Amino acid sequence: IVKQAHLPLKLSRRMASSSSSSSSSTTARLHVRPKLVAFDLDGTIWYPEMYQLWGGGAPFKSGKHSGQLVDRKGQKVNLMGDSQNILHELHTADHWEGVTVAWVSCCDEPEWAEECLRLFETSGGRKLHETAHHSEIYKGSKSEHLRTLGRKTGIALEDM
Repeated sequence: IVKQAHLPLKLSRRMASSSSSSSSSTTARLHVRPKLVAFDLDGTIWYPEMYQLWGGGAPFKSGKHSGQLVDRKGQKVNLMGDSQNILHELHTADHWEGVTVAWVSCCDEPEWAEECLRLFETSGGRKLHETAHHSEIYKGSKSEHLRTLGRKTGIALEDM
């Protein structure tokens, strides 16, 4: 699961440009792109978490600036860090072609999360829900979400 700011925007370019060869399996794994990248939502892609919007929540509308939504009570939900650019790159850059992207979230309000994914956009203007191939947003553990993704995609956990 990718936590906010743990996937630098130019990570793959640095990996591709590194020409050092090492017999270490750890080093070798660093030069291989994962087959699947899974993002948590609450506290990773956006803040605050959905459970913190009690008394507010859906419907959401666009906020005053890019990367911001406002719930029915006026509470702001903001995209975190460089997530707009990272998700844009994962969806559009050739060097990420073939990598599956997924949402995994145990959030308290899955419908709110789905609405936010339909409204938030990447830096390239694509809706977030369009940038992922799979979505596991429901009460449950991250382990359960990842095992379900593995069954659905045929991708082993060690390749995520």
